[in-house]
Order: sequence, then structure tokens, then C-alpha cells
Amino acid sequence: MRAISPGEYNHPYYSLRRIWRVFDRVNPDLGLSPWVEDTYTRAYPFSVEPSRKLTREEIFDLYRDHYEGTEFDMTRGVAAGPYGDPHRFVGPYDGLQSDVGDGDARKYGAWERAISVFYQGYTYVCERHPDQSEAAGAIMWFAPDVSYTSVFAPFWAGAGELPESYQTGNPRAYDANAAWWVFDFVANWARLNWRRMIAADIRPLQRELEDRAFDMVAEVEAELAETADAAAAQALAAERSGENARQVLNRWAGLGQTLIAKYSDGYINPPPEDRTDAIPVGYPADWLSRTNYADGPVTYAMPVGKQRD
Repeated sequence: MRAISPGEYNHPYYSLRRIWRVFDRVNPDLGLSPWVEDTYTRAYPFSVEPSRKLTREEIFDLYRDHYEGTEFDMTRGVAAGPYGDPHRFVGPYDGLQSDVGDGDARKYGAWERAISVFYQGYTYVCERHPDQSEAAGAIMWFAPDVSYTSVFAPFWAGAGELPESYQTGNPRAYDANAAWWVFDFVANWARLNWRRMIAADIRPLQRELEDRAFDMVAEVEAELAETADAAAAQALAAERSGENARQVLNRWAGLGQTLIAKYSDGYINPPPEDRTDAIPVGYPADWLSRTNYADGPVTYAMPVGKQRD
């Protein structure tokens, strides 16, 4: 490998931290260290056996990780801002983070690279059911854009077609009819007040829609088991997965519109039918203490040390 590859590009732990995190989450009993000697480490095995059987939700959540609860938690610290935003955008000072560069060059610093990184294009999880018919034997759970703020929707491999919204889209031109843009909008808007929007709005709807999809899959698999006609089975799989995807997009587009009004101008604004006043959000005391807020004008008195000669 050393003869043909410099390893992890120009960013130490570009991939290894993510590998450690997944292994540690699925089998913490291994006690693997997040720190290694170099990019060619043999400290991690090729694969690990989970300490217990994982649910679909747990597998999805592996892709929605920002190292929460660890020393690398990207929702904490000054860089996360007042609302725990885990995104760390790349700038010219980062060097060639995702390309081969001068491995000996001294860098000023680096951000951790989360599994649910801000520039995700899509995430998928493949599920195989060898005891099922050909139409129901394989499902791909597909989530456009960033996995943390997206919804995994099931598509049977035996289906004849996919919804148009999941086949089209250009990341350089906004299109409200493209699935990627529906999710990308919410992902970006959530950065206005990440922790609150995630807990109060995004994750609850995400869980609701994925739980509904789990139930739908069980129902369709039961129907497909009773369908001997291959063409009919294919049509059923396409119809039900397509309808689910359309419902997901409609609900998520509605969520995006709700977030615009609900969090406008730094407030929590009640819906039109609610006559109560908007609630000011402000900033956490800990974050304020790290800013120049305490130096702001609270009286007409000149602050100590500011007097003129």
C-alpha cells in the first residue's frame, strides 16, 4: 500500500476515526482506541461482529453520527456555536483535505470528520431477505442528502421503476421537485438553531416516517408472499414504495415550510391559530460567557478602564 498510496490523504483520521466510531458503536466490548500510530495501522480489524443483533434504526443511526458523547463530540464546544451545530465547513486553510497532498506539510489545525458529514450526497442501506420471493428479496433504504436530516425510504430491487423525484436533480440549481433539494433545504435551515430544530421538529418526524415505512414493508412483504405472478409483484413493489416516497417528500417539504415561519428572526413563533406571543430564544449562558456580551452597554456609565485621559 505504501508504494501506491499516501494513506489518508492530507488529513489524519480522514477515515480511521469513522472506522473506529462504527466498530466501537457496534461492539464496544472490543475497547478499540480512537488513536493509532499512523495511517497504515493494523490496530483495527477488517470487520467486526456486532456484540448483539442490530435493528434497522440502529444501522441507520450509524450513518447519523457526529461522535456524540465522545471526546470528539462535534455538537459541543465553541465551534458548534450556541446551538450545537456539528457541521464544520472546509476552507482554503484546510489544505487538500479530500485529495492527495503533501503529507509532510505542517497544518495549522483540522476539524474532525463526522460520519454524517455536511457534503453527503446520499446514504443507502441494503437489506437482503433470501427466504422471500424475487420481488421482495432485496430492499434498498435510500436517504438523499445528509443522513442526519434525511429519511430512509425503502425501494424493492424487484420494483420496475422509481419516483421521478428520486431520479432527477442538480445540486447547482434548486428544484423543489427533486428529493435531494427537499432534504438539503431542511439540512441547511436547521443550522439556524440546530439543537432545538433537531429535537423538536426534525427527529420526531423522521422517526414517524421511518416507523411507518417499517410497517409498510411488513405489509407489502406479506402481500408479495401471496403473489405468484412476477409482473404483478413487481408492479406492487413499485407502487407501494413510490407512494411511500411521495408521502415522505410531501411531509418533509411541509416541514421545511414550517421551519421557515416557526424560527423566523431568532424567535419561536407559534402557528397562526395560536394567539400567544413569539418566544425569544436568545443564547445559552455558557456560550455568552465566551463572547463580548458582558462588555455590552447595560448603563450609561463608562466601563472601568475606558475613561479618557
